[in-house]
Amino acid sequence: CLFILSILDEVYNISAKVRLFTQITIAILIIPIFKFPIFSYVPSKLDLLIITYLMVYIINVTNFIDGTDGALAITSLIFHISIVILSFFDGTIYPATIICIISSSILVAFLIFNKPDAKIFMGDTGSIPFGLINAYLLIFLFQKELFIFAIVLFFYPLLDITLTFIR
Repeated sequence: CLFILSILDEVYNISAKVRLFTQITIAILIIPIFKFPIFSYVPSKLDLLIITYLMVYIINVTNFIDGTDGALAITSLIFHISIVILSFFDGTIYPATIICIISSSILVAFLIFNKPDAKIFMGDTGSIPFGLINAYLLIFLFQKELFIFAIVLFFYPLLDITLTFIR
């Protein structure tokens, strides 16, 4: 759905309010794939709200770092390969592992064309779906109670974009 929304946005220049509403709606619809509580120390309704807004925030953080040569591909690739390595050490193949293997191959292929003096960019059509994947992976790590690991892996985009928003 976000991929289709991004294509429509490229063609028809959809307003930011409609895109935000759609992102929130998709985040709410995705919530049933997670096991709750994720944050056991907060009330369950607040947990749902935090996860919804976290997903929308990560989608947009990932979208914002697309404009820099290779930044989106490199940060996402490191993040996804780290989850594959974690899965290897756990001795379990999670759904997130399969997603990471597929997305890593896409990112490597994309990175070849996006190295400095980039010839192509993902644009919203690629970065927003990858943002959703990154949000899913962060929440996956939160569910495994690997909070520090999750934040460290995605620290650069979170810090960069958050400081830019604050400024």
